[in-house]
Amino acid sequence: AEALAVGWPDRVERMAMLSTPPRLGGMPTPPFEQTQRQWYHWFMATARGAEAVGADRRGFTHLHWVNWSPPGWFDEATFDRVAQSFDNPDWVDVTLHSYRARWGEAEPDPRSIWLEDKVKATKTLSLPTLYIHGDADGVNPPSTAE
Repeated sequence: AEALAVGWPDRVERMAMLSTPPRLGGMPTPPFEQTQRQWYHWFMATARGAEAVGADRRGFTHLHWVNWSPPGWFDEATFDRVAQSFDNPDWVDVTLHSYRARWGEAEPDPRSIWLEDKVKATKTLSLPTLYIHGDADGVNPPSTAE
C-alpha cells in the first residue's frame, strides 16, 4: 500500500494497512526481539532455508497459517485448497526473492528500482490511513508500529 501511495500519489486517496512494519524511509535492521519473531525472513535468506522451503512449501506455509491465525480461523480443507497455489513452479523463487530483496539480500526487479528508491527516500505520507493491528499478533505486535 505504501509503495502504491508513493509511486502513484494521484491514484491513492486513502489506505488501509494490516499489521505490517512500515517500509517508508527504508527498513532498518530490527532489534533482536523482533528479529526472533521474523525468523523466517532470515531463514529464507540462506541457501539451506531456500532448500527447506522448496522441499516442503506446504509445511512452511502451514506453520505460518497456524501461527498467524486465531484459533478456528481456517480448516485443513481450506488450507489444502489454497495450498495448490504454492505448487506453481515459480512460487519458491518469487517468495524467496520478495523477502530477500526487502532486506537487501537480493537486487529488486530492475523495473521497480525507481519505486524502491522512492519508498526509501519518503519518510511520511499525508493521506488518511487505517492501520489495523491485532493485540495478539505474534510477529508484528502493536509496539512495532510505534
